[in-house]
Amino acid sequence: MDATNALEPALSIITNVGLDHTEVLGSTVEMIAAEKAGILRPERPAITGAAHEVLPVLAREGADLWSLEGRVQRHSLGWDGEQVMVTLPDEVRLAFRTPLLGAHGAQNAALAAAAAFRLGASPEAISRGAQVTQWPGRMEVLPFAEGRILLDGAHNPDGAYAVVRALRDLGVERLPLVFGAAADKDLMGVAAALRPVASQVILTRARLSPRSADPATLASLFPEHPVTLTDSPSRPWRP
Repeated sequence: MDATNALEPALSIITNVGLDHTEVLGSTVEMIAAEKAGILRPERPAITGAAHEVLPVLAREGADLWSLEGRVQRHSLGWDGEQVMVTLPDEVRLAFRTPLLGAHGAQNAALAAAAAFRLGASPEAISRGAQVTQWPGRMEVLPFAEGRILLDGAHNPDGAYAVVRALRDLGVERLPLVFGAAADKDLMGVAAALRPVASQVILTRARLSPRSADPATLASLFPEHPVTLTDSPSRPWRP
């Protein structure tokens, strides 16, 4: 059912497999992996960073699948990004810098680099491309007042935990959290991931989305934090 199947791929990438859209895709990682595997094609190149327990599910599609599990090394450069080295299954090594933040940023950059290599890009071109990568809305840093604001669209617990791990790597202990979400997401799981890093919580909503949760219904997810409610992200707020 993946919309990616509207296209006939030269190469497919499955980044990882987590519990999301469970009402449609299934309640276990194996069931979700089987749905994600539908984008693969027999004997066609494919790359994944998924954990080994779901690799047999992906392998059933007969794609020429490379797994990067255990093949990615990264060194944090702080707010400047990550130094990444990925060892491909044919033992070629790709080393590059990327402005993407966190271990998950490094992993995703490694998957993209491996895909580019399999499609014929040179290591030099991959390195140049990695250095100028931009990913709006995913660990995106913008200037705000006299500091910075971090935007991230994580919408499941796995994504929220990845953000928190990246913040810890960057030396962030606590910060104000502006939070809104679709009502059909695992709100308890996402909030549980974010609570330890929040100093206070400003709850809001996407005004144009009929799926957005009422900020008042989100307040119970943060029972031990100072909470501010606002029905519009554009309402002025100062720390």
